[in-house]
Amino acid sequence: MSTKGSATARVLKDGRVTVPEPVREQLSLSYGDIVQIDVKPLEGAE
Repeated sequence: MSTKGSATARVLKDGRVTVPEPVREQLSLSYGDIVQIDVKPLEGAE
């Protein structure tokens, strides 16, 4: 399943991120699920 879009997530240590509840519900994710995400640098960030 591939879903494109953006959502605000908070980066935790060890490369973990929080996934907002509406996104978890949309993707049928449960707490503790492991997912792979693509990330892009913010515009203007170097």
